[in-house]
Amino acid sequence: MTRFGVDLDLDALQRALPSEDRDFDAYDFKADVPHSFPAKVWLDRQGRLRKLTYRLDLATLLTDVALKADYVVEECDDPDPALLKKVEAGDKTAMATLFSFEPDCTERPPRPEELVVEGSVEMSGYGTPLSVTAPPGAEVMTSERFEELMEAEAAAALRAMPAPPKRP
Repeated sequence: MTRFGVDLDLDALQRALPSEDRDFDAYDFKADVPHSFPAKVWLDRQGRLRKLTYRLDLATLLTDVALKADYVVEECDDPDPALLKKVEAGDKTAMATLFSFEPDCTERPPRPEELVVEGSVEMSGYGTPLSVTAPPGAEVMTSERFEELMEAEAAAALRAMPAPPKRP
């Protein structure tokens, strides 16, 4: 395999994606810096991608306005571990309590290390026969439908929750 160092052009990537899949708008980028990030690619003898590694530092690419609007960090009190175990076990009352929990959250700007995105992807199995069958339509759920379902479940759990005791 041969390794190459490259700069991936975010402007070209954004133009290649459908508008609903674009993570950044043009106004989010700083005007005076290249809209790219370094990566390493490994190609095999046939020119096929075998590995890609990258490091993207959003602080160097995005405007302060975009960073403040999209990357504010909420630091919240953690819920009780015992409550989380009950939720994981399917306890609806615990789930309702967790969903109704109003944590004391404070907002802060992200630390520089929180704005660095690193990743690695490896490709293999070129030419391996593959047979895929799409699931029946009734088994497919959009992310919007999933969110609606989760909201409905949380609301139902809250309604089923016993009323708090009355104060004397």
